[in-house]
Amino acid sequence: YIFPGVEASYDENHELLVRIVSEAEEDVPAMLVPPLLRPWSGPSTSTGSTVGVCLIYFHANACDIGDCIDDMCTLRDGAFGGDCVVLAPEYSGYGLLSDYEPTVESIDLVARAAWRFARHGLGFRRDQIVLCGRSIGSGPAARQAQVVGARGAQKGSHSRSRPLGALLLLAPFTNIPDVVLAHTSSSIVASLVGPMWDVAELVQEPGLRDVPMCVVHPREDEVVPLELGQAVLDRAAARPELKYGLWLSGASHNFMFEPEPARAVGAFIAEHLPE
Repeated sequence: YIFPGVEASYDENHELLVRIVSEAEEDVPAMLVPPLLRPWSGPSTSTGSTVGVCLIYFHANACDIGDCIDDMCTLRDGAFGGDCVVLAPEYSGYGLLSDYEPTVESIDLVARAAWRFARHGLGFRRDQIVLCGRSIGSGPAARQAQVVGARGAQKGSHSRSRPLGALLLLAPFTNIPDVVLAHTSSSIVASLVGPMWDVAELVQEPGLRDVPMCVVHPREDEVVPLELGQAVLDRAAARPELKYGLWLSGASHNFMFEPEPARAVGAFIAEHLPE
């Protein structure tokens, strides 16, 4: 039930569709929402010199990238005032990749491809890139953050900038067994489920100590309990002043991300992004 079958919401002719290349040299479809307030002639290696932020968005499990455009635009406009490119890579098993088997490994492969595209295809610096994951998407977002955080820690004092701009998680889970346990109250059943991504462990990467960490979670989340999102934030390696939790009243798991909470998230992140 982790990766249910979802009917594709887009096709090859979607106006926002781009292609990025994975390590396996295979094309990965992605949606690219351009900046709102700047002239746009398409993606280029100089995009990062004219646009302030690149947000990489990892979607939830009950939708594909075509279903995420409203969220992407809300984040672009509400959080970053339009000065942002939003890139959402597709997962294996979804959309134009529906013929492939969705696995943790294949989705992590897509996450790495999206990071490389943001860095080298669009020309963004590491500290201009915000990783954002919603629900199951918090897994690949946290994994990619851990990877670049560890890489930055290895460089040590030779690295002049943070390994990434910020990590933003929407309704995240600690790990899948914890979610199962919350619904079944059976530790035996929970033990039979693989951890997939252990988000709470991934965000403890020491190399993420200087990376702003934001968690947005509905108080009435009926799928991933609020306390799991709070635990992710509590356990994160980020310094206390770089942690921000926003708990949405009257909202459930599939909440619509409104402009007001997006602005609150953006105000927090803007305090710590480079000029």
